[in-house]
Amino acid sequence: MWRWSSPPGPRRIPTDRFDRRKLFVGASALLLAVALTIPAVSASWTAMLAFSVVNGLAFGCYMAVDTALVTMVLPKAEDAARDMGVLNIATAGPQIVAPFIASVIVSLSGGYTALFVVAAVLAVAGAPAVKPIRSVR
Repeated sequence: MWRWSSPPGPRRIPTDRFDRRKLFVGASALLLAVALTIPAVSASWTAMLAFSVVNGLAFGCYMAVDTALVTMVLPKAEDAARDMGVLNIATAGPQIVAPFIASVIVSLSGGYTALFVVAAVLAVAGAPAVKPIRSVR
């Protein structure tokens, strides 16, 4: 898709060009928070389309750069497959629990606005989680 939507010629992914993975993980988490505030402010069709676009950009950037960051901090190359499997389990766990927590938030608040606000707050709170990583910029 990147090749189809951009002009031909040599180019580099911004995280490679600037050699800053943590910056892009943090920025994508903050962009995700911005995306999550859109449906909290307006539930119109246009707002949901804007949410979809901004959320897609933020989540796509986060997943790509975070996965690259994780592969850079793996302890041993021989154990990379096992470690990535553990990462997959660590990623899937919250996806199993999150719908139950979301249902409680929606039930207690009476709507989805509070759910989007809580998600935005969690995105901002998660942004500094990559700061302690010293081996990657």
